[in-house]
Parts: sequence; structure tokens; C-alpha cells
Amino acid sequence: MAKIDETTEIKTSLKTAVAIIFFVVSASAYIIHMEDKVNDLEMKITVIVQRFEQYKNQPSRSHTDIEKIKTDIEWLKSIINK
Repeated sequence: MAKIDETTEIKTSLKTAVAIIFFVVSASAYIIHMEDKVNDLEMKITVIVQRFEQYKNQPSRSHTDIEKIKTDIEWLKSIINK
């Protein structure tokens, strides 16, 4: 069995070395690109969640209309009772 230590040399063709370097650079660029896309999606999701939370906390239109009708009825009752 061959011993691998600090003096071990590896012989490879220039074409193979360039292909390996090209693969590593391409993979790194792809990973960085995908991380950017994930960050963009996370930001969009955060904005959507914040907008939904704001929308959820607003009174609904029907609730506001019912309150308006109640105040109008009370006002009419007060006029009738005078």
C-alpha cells in the first residue's frame, strides 16, 4: 500500500486541472446566486407577512359599518324620544 505524506506528488494533465478549477468556480458562482435568490424570497415573504399582520389588525369594513349603523340608530332614537 502506498504511503501518502508531505512528499507525495500528484501528476495530472493541464486539461484536467483546468476542468477542476472551472467546476469549482462554476459551483461557487451557482451557490452564491442561489443564496441571493433565497435571500430575495425571504425578504418578499417577510414583507408579505408584515402586510398581512397590518391588514389583520385593521378593523374590517363590515365591523365599521355596523358601528356606524348603531350610532345612527341611537341618534334617531334620541330624536324620536324628544
